[in-house]
Amino acid sequence: MPQCPSHTRQRGKPLQYILGTEFFGDLEIKCAPGALIPRWETASTTSHLATLLASPLNSPVPSLQPHQPSRLEVLDLCTGTGCITLLISHLLSGHRPVHVLGLDISPTAIGLAKENLALHPAGPGSRIHFRLADVLAPSPSSTTASSNPAAALDATPNPAEGSAEASRDDAPPSWRSVLRDYEAESENDRVASREVSGPWRGEWHVLVSNPPYVSPRQYRRTTTRSVRGFEPRSALVPPSRSGQYSLDGTSTSRTGPREGKAGVSDAARVPDGRAQREKAEDEKAAGRAGDEEAEDERTADAFYPALLNVAIETGVKVLLVEVGDAAQASRVVGMVRLTLGEKWRDLRVEVWRDEPSVHQDEGVDGSGGEGEELQGMFVRGRGNVRAVFAWDARRFRSDLDIREASITEP
Repeated sequence: MPQCPSHTRQRGKPLQYILGTEFFGDLEIKCAPGALIPRWETASTTSHLATLLASPLNSPVPSLQPHQPSRLEVLDLCTGTGCITLLISHLLSGHRPVHVLGLDISPTAIGLAKENLALHPAGPGSRIHFRLADVLAPSPSSTTASSNPAAALDATPNPAEGSAEASRDDAPPSWRSVLRDYEAESENDRVASREVSGPWRGEWHVLVSNPPYVSPRQYRRTTTRSVRGFEPRSALVPPSRSGQYSLDGTSTSRTGPREGKAGVSDAARVPDGRAQREKAEDEKAAGRAGDEEAEDERTADAFYPALLNVAIETGVKVLLVEVGDAAQASRVVGMVRLTLGEKWRDLRVEVWRDEPSVHQDEGVDGSGGEGEELQGMFVRGRGNVRAVFAWDARRFRSDLDIREASITEP
């Protein structure tokens, strides 16, 4: 085993960066500064998803030929080291052919993912590709953003939209342009190799993502010195983007005080109104704190509306996204209901803990101790809240007990 320089460890450098690898499930994944270190919790939820996808009963796409497993098309957004992509391919290689495309905005991460692909190549009949792309690239027109709630939050202009060649040398291409190029290449490869699995129909089946989801406040207060000092902040904290929109299509940009504050300010100017002034100051302070907390949550959640927009545009029927805690899981479930409820006629949603395959603390109402944050939601597994899993039951069946898993509007 390589020797760890004591001064390096004393500075808090993660052991994974010193050794250069970390296990992710059965795979040893190369790690390097500039890409997030793979976590065992993510490997656990990924493995559970692969178990579901491996079952013939759970296929989100019908078999193209009798007795021949259908090809599964998986999209991995914010792929980082490529660990999720590689583990899904590895676990499903003995069950069905899998094509996985991993996207990330970081050239360092994509380079590392390709190195890991060289160590863990796809199995027979399967393919893995990693591409540079901006997951937060907006819809092609502002009309789409205003009419589609799922596309609304990522509606800020981005010069990367258009062809896969960005308009600036340093701007990554949009995810849409990368998918168009990938789909065209896949069809050309199929024709050239005379594949019998049928033409590429531009149909994706599964979307997975471990996006940046840590709020700026959480990053400052709860992350370790090792994380703050060595792991890329951009892989943990979403960018603060001006001109963002909420899921109901209303702008979240603040150009003035919140509604109702004008009256408070007037009260503060009443002559000899000391009590009123003190009350006004207290209310203003509480208002600022509320604004900051709301903005903090908006930043933490910035990727989820964009991911749901990708899910709608690509037509996937299975979705797994990682979250930071129970409160964020509750917000993401609300987004899923709003954006996918009409698209997926038989929408099912679960909240997964670190170990979703372990039948403990399982049931409705957040029985693991989160209280009201997960009230009415089906929570699966043991450990901390880790992910939100959604699927269209018309196209995908869970072979687990899902008698309580259907999420209905309260």
